[in-house]
Amino acid sequence: MNEYILKYIAQRMLEMGFGKDYSFEPVVVTVADGGGMPCNPITAYNEYYYLVNKVLPALGYIEGDNTVMTPDDIANYSNYSVAGIQEFTGNIVADNQTGADVQLEFIRVVPRVNRADSELKYVEELFSKH
Repeated sequence: MNEYILKYIAQRMLEMGFGKDYSFEPVVVTVADGGGMPCNPITAYNEYYYLVNKVLPALGYIEGDNTVMTPDDIANYSNYSVAGIQEFTGNIVADNQTGADVQLEFIRVVPRVNRADSELKYVEELFSKH
């Protein structure tokens, strides 16, 4: 895996309040020709998928609850730029009309702590000091 991508993921987890308490793994998803993920969309609630393909075929779109990549975004995709690392969460789907199956490469990141619980603990600690 590219060290730049791992550093970016570490930065995003810090920004979202998860710190270093997360795990990650590479995931390859085959998108069948004719549209849609294999059978069902990726269900990525409470986890994050970072697109890391070196080359992206001319798909119709890739869409999650927080990100939509249009055909123009896909045509200009470069995973070695900040704009190229796309973060997806929620229901993730792709439209494939290329005439062949396509593989999308992601890094799946799963925070180990519930952010709401950690924030509640922090607030409780603040009030217990006073």
